[in-house]
Amino acid sequence: MTTESSLESFGNFDEVTLAKLGIYARYLQEWLRAPLSGRSRVNEALICDLCCGSGFTTEGSEGSPLRAVNVLRASEALITAHPDVKIRLVFNDPNPRRVRQLAGRLGALLQTDNGASLAHIEYLSQPFAEAVEALLPQLKQCKTANLILIDRFGEDQFNEARLNQLRNLQHTDLLISVPSDWFRRFTASETAEFWAIDRSDIDSVNYNHIHRFMTSYFRSLIGNEHLVAPFTLKRGSDVSGLVFASQN
Repeated sequence: MTTESSLESFGNFDEVTLAKLGIYARYLQEWLRAPLSGRSRVNEALICDLCCGSGFTTEGSEGSPLRAVNVLRASEALITAHPDVKIRLVFNDPNPRRVRQLAGRLGALLQTDNGASLAHIEYLSQPFAEAVEALLPQLKQCKTANLILIDRFGEDQFNEARLNQLRNLQHTDLLISVPSDWFRRFTASETAEFWAIDRSDIDSVNYNHIHRFMTSYFRSLIGNEHLVAPFTLKRGSDVSGLVFASQN
């Protein structure tokens, strides 16, 4: 039986998940330099993890929220040197138990030696689409730089409408983790009414190239004002990876 204090995730992350988490941490570390460069006109760096999970597996593997916290701790000197730019973390998961577990783990990890906090943390427990709607007023602030991580969403949650909402934001980078199985199953299914892809187009693509096809499709939706690139990972017969979309 699962209790309130037990972990929501079990075992260790596989190599593909660890690779994606490592890429996210490295991307975040480099991204953070822009709003904290002293040359940026933004006054807030907003990092949103919209499908965050509970933070750890039972074997101690750290998920995306802990990776982000570790990056901020390693960047303490840079953050404290630019107190005019506020750092904010938003963690959302539709399962409230996972959010409570995560909040209990983070605790004072972002506290500096003098008692100050490197970042403000906000916790949400909403379906992906509702979380996007709730955060849009904050994400639209003209002096806020946004980094949005999207992972493990349901087929009825991430669609063209959501992607269009996010791509229209200023100063925003998107990291979208998309399994190719998800894309093949749901973008051309009868229930996927918000993805305008013909089934024949999906079926004509070699499975090993489906992630490249998916990236091209996202690029056609997002437009030339963004840079869009894939990072594809293969484990056995499974293909997945990340899609990067940046205005910079």
